[in-house]
Amino acid sequence: VAAVCAVRPIKQVRVYSPTREHRVAFCREMEPVLGVEMIPADSPQEAVKGAEVIVTVTNHGEPVFSSAWLETGVHINSIGRGELDTDTLAKANRIAAELREQILHDNPPWEPAATMVATGALNPDKIDSLAEIVAGAKPGRQGRDELTLFLSAGSGVWDVALGAWVLKRAKEKGLGKEIF
Repeated sequence: VAAVCAVRPIKQVRVYSPTREHRVAFCREMEPVLGVEMIPADSPQEAVKGAEVIVTVTNHGEPVFSSAWLETGVHINSIGRGELDTDTLAKANRIAAELREQILHDNPPWEPAATMVATGALNPDKIDSLAEIVAGAKPGRQGRDELTLFLSAGSGVWDVALGAWVLKRAKEKGLGKEIF
């Protein structure tokens, strides 16, 4: 959520967790950090209704919302396996992944994408690497009405690369404190 707020003009975030105390605590903690209105939602449908950007971060392994609840032009960042239903993947105009091959060939499989590809319900060519999109080798969003997805398979390579860059920048600016 912090990353999305850093690059998009987000004014309000609706948060759903099956545990009310968790969603209320998260909103209370993050509102002053992010500087946006944080609202605990009582249902997944309430959380995604009218949203332009959706971020899912679960370890549940089951779809978090129904594609029927999505607005035209929504962008979804999915971080956990199984969070999206097959209709959402099928409706997506663009699918980006940290590492395309990880989505297609990971073990355990990245569901439901792996099964959809295996059965022909999802063309694997519809999934592009984020690096290819950023480099301009593959197209990103082509219009405001497109449903776009980012599937984060949790590749440590990106984490290490970003960490190295942040450390270098911090040292250049004389920021931070070395702890070991």
